[in-house]
Amino acid sequence: MAVEAFADIPGGDQPIAPGDLAEFRKRDVDRATIPHAAFMVAVEQTTGRVVGYASLLLMPEGTRRLAWHGMTAVARDWRGRGLAGALKRATIGWAIDDGLDAVESNNDTDNLPMRAVNARLGYQPAPDSLVMRGPLFAGMMTR
Repeated sequence: MAVEAFADIPGGDQPIAPGDLAEFRKRDVDRATIPHAAFMVAVEQTTGRVVGYASLLLMPEGTRRLAWHGMTAVARDWRGRGLAGALKRATIGWAIDDGLDAVESNNDTDNLPMRAVNARLGYQPAPDSLVMRGPLFAGMMTR
C-alpha cells in the first residue's frame, strides 16, 4: 500500500521511498509517538487486501495535547470513494476519545485531493511559508 501511495505524493524533487517492510514499520508504524490505536487500516472484505491507512503522530507535550495527521494513503483503485475522509475521521475520533486538544494536517499545495478532504473536514489553511537557502551577502550580515 505504501509503495503505491508514496509514489503518487506530489511535491518534492523525487518520490518518497517507503523502503522495505522493516524500514516502513520502524518509521511509520512502530514509533513511540504513533499510538497503535490511532493507526487505522482499511481492508477490502472480499479479498483481505489493504486498500488504505491513516495515522496520527503525537507531538511533544506542551501546553496542549496535539497530534499531526501522518500519512493518509488510499489504493489508486479506491480513490474518489470517500475512503481517505473516512480514515481521517477515524483518527480524529480516536483523538477526541483520547482527550487531545487539536489535530493538525500538512499537505503539499499540489495535493489537491487531500487538501479537499481536509477542507471538507473543517481544517483551515495556515499561512503559507517560504523557505530560502543560500549564502548571505555582506550587506545583510549584522555584527
